[in-house]
Amino acid sequence: MRTVIPSGPVRLAMLFLAATATLGLLMRLDIVTGVLSSSGIMFTNLRHAHSHAGFYGVLTLGWWITAAQARAPLVPWRAFHLHAATSAAASALFALMGYGVVTISLSTVVAGFWMFAAYRTYRTREAEPQWRDAAPLGILVGVTLVPAVALTARTNPAFSRELAHVFIAIILFCVFIPAAWQALGMKRAVPVAVYVVTMAAFSVASVFSTGPEGLLVSLLASAVMTAAVRHAPKPLLLLWYALAASLALTALFPMTAALRLASIHFVILGPVLCSFAIALLPTRISRAAGAAYLMTLLFMLAAIVAPTHAPAMVAAVSALFALTLFNILVRAWPSR
Repeated sequence: MRTVIPSGPVRLAMLFLAATATLGLLMRLDIVTGVLSSSGIMFTNLRHAHSHAGFYGVLTLGWWITAAQARAPLVPWRAFHLHAATSAAASALFALMGYGVVTISLSTVVAGFWMFAAYRTYRTREAEPQWRDAAPLGILVGVTLVPAVALTARTNPAFSRELAHVFIAIILFCVFIPAAWQALGMKRAVPVAVYVVTMAAFSVASVFSTGPEGLLVSLLASAVMTAAVRHAPKPLLLLWYALAASLALTALFPMTAALRLASIHFVILGPVLCSFAIALLPTRISRAAGAAYLMTLLFMLAAIVAPTHAPAMVAAVSALFALTLFNILVRAWPSR
């Protein structure tokens, strides 16, 4: 049974989505014009703000709204709004100053909210298998990497960045993707331990392994994902199957920076965000708007991975995608 969600939390998640898209567009425009960099705003800081607004705001709030809709809220609404305020402050400060004592402290507070939500998920689990049950183990596995990321940031920055990519993948695959499936009311067809361990192994292999073992893990992850998504509703089934198939291809192509960037944007802006939108938005998105969204998303991803892509072209296609997204947000904005 589902409960009616107040419009405030949904509006906050939509505002974070708009802010995240705006930051991403500013990054692309800065690559072309250099206006922001010349004014003292570092590109890397914008990138940190963009990614943290997406993870702290859009995806985390979507996870929690989904739980509240299923009559199993993970945090009180006051804590929900406190987390949103903390995330907004962290994102804004990341844009201005990058990583520092203040932003790391705010990120630690957010991690505390995540762990509390994971604990609440564990305590409120039901006898019937639920996809949200993956979150506690996913958070536990992901958070264990944080100290290593921090300790190697100065001594071995390249390794620290790779570990951070593993952390992002684990949280995405083991917390936010199951939350999207929970939002759709999908039946859990794979044991939690099997799913989380497989996806954690894939997260590591996709970053560090290029040999036969990486291919084996990728094929296994693809098979597990395929089994997991077979209960997805028809409008989204193709997107989820595309994600499952893409996991098998990971070990066959060199994971360049452009391909990694396109991959994470496809996962989040494709099946995950579309699932949250269908399940949580009070206004149904028209087929024309949905088709325009997916088409401009594919154009943007293609522009990112094109071997001879021009920054101006990527910026133009990103602007087109952002306008399509903003149009949907305006039309779907809760009236009350």
